[in-house]
Amino acid sequence: MSMTQIFRLDDISWDMNYENFSLIRSLFHKYQIKPIIGVIPNNEDIELKRQAGRESISQERFWSEIRELKQKHGWAIALHGYNHVYVTNDSGIFNINPCSEFAGLPLSLQEEKIRKGKAIFELNGLAIDAFMAPGHSMDWITVEALKKNDIFVVTDGYCAYPYERNGMLFVPQVWARPHKGLYGVDTTCFHINFWESHMFERLERFVQENRVHCGTFWDVVSTARSSDSLSRGFINWFSHNTLKGARKIKTFAFDMKRKINSMESSNDIFTKTKTF
Repeated sequence: MSMTQIFRLDDISWDMNYENFSLIRSLFHKYQIKPIIGVIPNNEDIELKRQAGRESISQERFWSEIRELKQKHGWAIALHGYNHVYVTNDSGIFNINPCSEFAGLPLSLQEEKIRKGKAIFELNGLAIDAFMAPGHSMDWITVEALKKNDIFVVTDGYCAYPYERNGMLFVPQVWARPHKGLYGVDTTCFHINFWESHMFERLERFVQENRVHCGTFWDVVSTARSSDSLSRGFINWFSHNTLKGARKIKTFAFDMKRKINSMESSNDIFTKTKTF
């Protein structure tokens, strides 16, 4: 028994740090890793725009490359909100960050955002595989809005294995750095816009040592939908609160370390930040 490791890339947009995206794309191609990537259809987040690198690409080229990653290389594509602008102070279901693009808004507004984002995807020849909430913040109204737009998978959650609630499948995403585990599924969340070279080197070492445990989003979703294990249900019940508590402690420690390192002009890029 061992953990299945999935990788996810947040904050992917045409005006992202394209140099870093190219580096991690090459790394994943080298080891035949198929991550899930969260694409922002209409990025208006000023903080994210400040993280853009020296090289930029056109929107047309961006969407062409995303199509190729999905159709040719089998990467899963998630709708990462609509514009990635936080408009409420609601931490939502997962209670991680006190800011949200969705949580706390009425159904009509949430559905409008998702519908507009989906329309941009479809205009560029892409179907949505899952939803990735900006800031990890969504509520049960978001779930209803997603279902109205035929989206039934979310990449987030505290449990050891994927679980279904209110007609939505949640694929767990707990940590901000890859780690070895004894069992379950975990999606490690990367924010590559501000990575430095040593972080790519660290990731490659992990992949080299743990390639056999690196799975795909689609394999996990397929297995989850065909599995009805009482033992998995018990493990999920047990792990929910323990993982939730551990994540909060580790996130707090990461943020403190980041603040200290920032004062010393040195960042650990694998730490969680409030930009997702």
